[in-house]
Amino acid sequence: MIWIILILIGGFIMTNRKILSAEETRYIIEDIKGSYPELAYIPTSLILGFIKTESGFNINAKSWVGAKGLMQIMPDAYNDMLKFYHIVIVNTSLYDPVTNIMVGMFYIHWLYSQTHDWDITIQAYNTGLHAVRDLGKTAITYMETVREHENEYV
Repeated sequence: MIWIILILIGGFIMTNRKILSAEETRYIIEDIKGSYPELAYIPTSLILGFIKTESGFNINAKSWVGAKGLMQIMPDAYNDMLKFYHIVIVNTSLYDPVTNIMVGMFYIHWLYSQTHDWDITIQAYNTGLHAVRDLGKTAITYMETVREHENEYV
């Protein structure tokens, strides 16, 4: 007997598959924006560009350095965002799409508040703000890839 586990996420039903569609992901993003108006200014297409670049929409993606989920959130960044923004999360798994995207959006929000520049924000998402702002490290290829993917969802 095969059991299919159904989980209600953000108003839609997701089976136990690992890859989300861009439309399902867009729905989650818009739902988060509705719950957190301070995140509404972040272009949905940019968030989708990050997700395609980071994980290819694979909710179970994990990097060799320990980043997890759709937006490849590092556990330390996750904890920092929860503390900094006083976020209370019911599902604390970084593999949960809603949790992962929400924390990723708060991280983008924080980076943008520090830089006021989308290109620097994108690079800092990849290398860290200190590396970009203080050490002059760049992630141009990463930024260009995110921007190319972003344009697919405009």
